[in-house]
Amino acid sequence: MSTVLFHNHSTGDSMTKLNTYSIYDLAVRVHILLQITHTEEMKLGEVYWPLLQAKIVLQSFSETESIFSPSLKRAIGVLLRSLHSCGVPERFPWEDGGQYAYSGAT
Repeated sequence: MSTVLFHNHSTGDSMTKLNTYSIYDLAVRVHILLQITHTEEMKLGEVYWPLLQAKIVLQSFSETESIFSPSLKRAIGVLLRSLHSCGVPERFPWEDGGQYAYSGAT
């Protein structure tokens, strides 16, 4: 999350504090993606961890309480869809409220 909301009880005012480290972390995770070069022998397992880390941080910035503008959130959505098309799952079992739905053959 990129912001934290503080409430001053004595004055009743609210203040949003920007967490600059989270923006730095986003930049680091996305920059790593720029360094991946395609080869014919490339396997998803070789690049999966950087893709997964980028997905997690991008999802946190695409949420409604993010400080990013709607157009930047749309760009994040495009990048997330690209990560999903590379084989990174859209949702993990633990993201569904702890309910694990196995869809494989029994």
